[in-house]
Amino acid sequence: HRRGQRQHQAEAGALASRGGGLDAHAHRAELGAHHAQADAAAGLLAAHLDEPGARKALDRALDALEKVPPLLIESIDPCVRLAEAYVMLMRKAAASGGAELAELDKQLTRTCAYARRLEKRFPIVVPDERHWRAEADWLLGRQSTALKHWQTAVAAAERTGMVYHQWRAH
Repeated sequence: HRRGQRQHQAEAGALASRGGGLDAHAHRAELGAHHAQADAAAGLLAAHLDEPGARKALDRALDALEKVPPLLIESIDPCVRLAEAYVMLMRKAAASGGAELAELDKQLTRTCAYARRLEKRFPIVVPDERHWRAEADWLLGRQSTALKHWQTAVAAAERTGMVYHQWRAH
C-alpha cells in the first residue's frame, strides 16, 4: 500500500514539475478517491467476513475520502460502500449489546455528510445515503426519522430512475 502511495506521489510530483499544477491537484484528488475506494471495499468485505480489521479499514477509507473534493464520480462508490459497511457493523453491535453504536453512528454521520456534498453534483447518491441513514436510525430507535429517510430514498430513486433502490427502500 505504501509503495503504491509513493508511486502515486511521484506521478503527481512529475505532473506538477511539468507545469501541470491544476492537473496535478486533480490527479491527487483522483488518486485519493481510488485509495478510499480500495479501503472501503476492503472494509466492507472484512465486515461481511466478521474480520476484526474491518473498522480500521473503514475509518482509514473515510479519512481518505474526506480529503477528496466531492467533485469526482469516483467518490460515489466508496461513499456508498462505507455507509453500508458502517450500518452492517451497527447491526452487529446492536445484536451484541450496542457498545459501539454511538461511535459507529458518528462515522456513518460523517459518511452521510460527505454524500450530501456529493449529491449536489451526483443526485444518484441520494437513494443510497438516505437508505443507509434510515437503517441506522431504525437501529438507534429513531423509527419516525428512519421512515422519513426511507420515504426520501424512495422519492429520490423514482426521480433518478433507480428501480432497485426504489424496491430496496420499500
